[in-house]
Order: sequence, then structure tokens, then C-alpha cells
Amino acid sequence: MLNELRKKLEKQIIRLCVASPSHATSQNRKSMTRETKKRSYETLKKESTSYKESFSSSAKGQWVDEAKKTVQTLSD
Repeated sequence: MLNELRKKLEKQIIRLCVASPSHATSQNRKSMTRETKKRSYETLKKESTSYKESFSSSAKGQWVDEAKKTVQTLSD
């Protein structure tokens, strides 16, 4: 019986010391991934808007209007 209690106590100590930092690391990685995804999305949107504006000023015609619509659709 004493050995069982000792074993349970050892398991609880291990969980306390290892599981908490591991969970925190996992949460940090998730948070960093969300932030990276958000920044990438904002950068892509900004770059596609810039591309669309410069493209429309340098090219003319019906195909340009279609290309602008496509870029707009993809960036939204």
C-alpha cells in the first residue's frame, strides 16, 4: 500500500512539473501561429492592393478589368 501511494505521488509530481510547461509551450506556439497567420494575411492583402493599383495604371483594356476583378476576388 505504501508503494502504491508513493507511485501515485511520483506520477502527480511528474505531471505537475512536466505537463504545465508543456501545455504552456503548446499555447505559446498556437498564439504565435495565429499572429503569424494574421500578419501574413495583412501583408498579402496590402501587396495585392498595391499590385492591383500599379497594374491598373500601367495597362488598359477589357482584359485589365477582368484581371483586376480576379485579383480583388482572390485578395478578399
